[in-house]
Amino acid sequence: MTLPGAMAGDPPQSVLVIDDAQEIHDLIQARLKAEGVRLLHACDAQTGVALAREHRPDLFLLDLDLAGSSGLDVCRELKADVDLTSIPVIILTGTVDVATKVRAFDAGAIDYVTKPFDAFELRARVRAALRTKRFQDLLATRAQIDPLTGLWNRAHFDARLAEEVALALRHDRALGLLMIDVDHFKRINDRDGHPFGDSVLRLVAATIAGCVRGDDVPCRYGGEEFAVILRETGSTAALSLGERVRAAVAGVRAGTPDQPVQVTVSVGCCGTDLVPGAPTVDKLLAAADRGLYFAKRTGRDRACCGGEESPAVLATLAEDLPQPAQRKPITAGSLLGPYELKEPLGGGGMGVVYRAFDGRLRRDVAIKVLSGGAVHSTDLWRRFAQEARVLAALDHPNIVRVFDLGATEWGDPYIVLELLEGRTLRERLAVGRVPLGEALRLAHELLAALAAAHRKGIIHRDLKPENLFLTETGRLKVLDFGLAKRVDGLGDGTDATAAGMLLGTAGYLAPEQAFGRAVDERSDIFSFGVILYELASGRRAFNAPSVMELLTAITTAEPPPLEPPALDALLRRCLAKAPEQRFASVPELDEALRALDALADRPAP
Repeated sequence: MTLPGAMAGDPPQSVLVIDDAQEIHDLIQARLKAEGVRLLHACDAQTGVALAREHRPDLFLLDLDLAGSSGLDVCRELKADVDLTSIPVIILTGTVDVATKVRAFDAGAIDYVTKPFDAFELRARVRAALRTKRFQDLLATRAQIDPLTGLWNRAHFDARLAEEVALALRHDRALGLLMIDVDHFKRINDRDGHPFGDSVLRLVAATIAGCVRGDDVPCRYGGEEFAVILRETGSTAALSLGERVRAAVAGVRAGTPDQPVQVTVSVGCCGTDLVPGAPTVDKLLAAADRGLYFAKRTGRDRACCGGEESPAVLATLAEDLPQPAQRKPITAGSLLGPYELKEPLGGGGMGVVYRAFDGRLRRDVAIKVLSGGAVHSTDLWRRFAQEARVLAALDHPNIVRVFDLGATEWGDPYIVLELLEGRTLRERLAVGRVPLGEALRLAHELLAALAAAHRKGIIHRDLKPENLFLTETGRLKVLDFGLAKRVDGLGDGTDATAAGMLLGTAGYLAPEQAFGRAVDERSDIFSFGVILYELASGRRAFNAPSVMELLTAITTAEPPPLEPPALDALLRRCLAKAPEQRFASVPELDEALRALDALADRPAP
């Protein structure tokens, strides 16, 4: 059965049957076959309790008269276990004695079914119990969400970090942690008021949520502090992601266009490879705190790693680093090797893009300059060198071309790209809905770019209107392969960029990305469907006021239908929650899309 809140592709709820009669197990198996539940079986009390602790099912069906033991005692034992106490118990009994049923309820059971079973009654009672369990789990989850920011709260952070440290120890795998603090937040509150301060916290939280990977755990730690638990992530990748968060926050503005307010954060990063001995919660927190102290001591608005050094040692090291006031600002007229910077073209989470002139080849280019400073320039260099190599491997007319990469004298990396004149697809959509003919033409060009990437074994993973550019001649160009994943077959591969990077943007990522599951080219097909829906309708396929609600919509909701029906049917298949229900490949999708070309008067190319 599929209950409210369940997502297609989620594992079915499980039911543990504890009964000493094999014919009862066979009967329940037959009666519940159509319900879509996963059944676990135990023929004695000891095995049943062991299976319960191992699998933590969603429901117990417990025989009251087990051979050699009392079902009431087993029920009490289950309810006494802190990990099992919230799991409902339905008693199976052959008695109609009211006093016995009352004792069962007192022991913790929520319902009973009298043998011999009526098939319809058994199904109905199981459905009701599982539905209640589903909603209890949902309420428990919402109790761990910070109401202001929509991120996980401190209680969830404390419990989850302890759990992840234990898993890291057990499986000998890496674990990273970010501690993030909003710079000068008290000054913002005092100057602009607490309501504005709350809006700043929401903005920072949304930015953090947009930067982390699907299996990371972003939390509000308290006040103006945030934390992110990074599974299977060492210190180098943690620092790379910390810099991503820092740059993303620096690239947004709070306030109004007339009175913008610059918001920055300092980020402390660490991984289990930096802590001495076996990792513990306290060691990780202390290391991340040292990194945060270092970031603040060296001028704020930066990400730094914390290792075993004491704050006093870090303060001494800080004296040898270039201070913000000493850094030569990068402005129009600055020279980066052979490139002379002209005017800035725009900014974003990763830095500032400038128009520049290449004095060697006498041509205009675009240069993306990424700030970070000497503290972490080596990690940024590796990350963006790899992004440049991915772009260089994708020489296609619908993918932006990369010409060069380098670093400033301060160690800040930059990438030299072809200069595009025009506007992003997001800017085009701000004008209104795109005519169907034009939408289909752009869709074909996007699919051509994706097909070229997929042939090279590269999945984009961050398709969105901001990463699609429309040149003045009308050609679509795909930008920013910084989150690309190189694969060797569907659903299996390694990142083409450094570990610890963003896996997608809320609103456009596929459900499997939202849940941190394996991705393949069908994940790009889902994102393509979201974009084509927005092109054809003029509205977003999934829209919600918070990141958490947006992710819930992506994984559970369906967008409103569109006209014509043939287009709607194609989009439904692209937007299927389960990857296996989507188009299997971009060529298959492109062929289906060409069947729709006759539905609109397409403009001449």
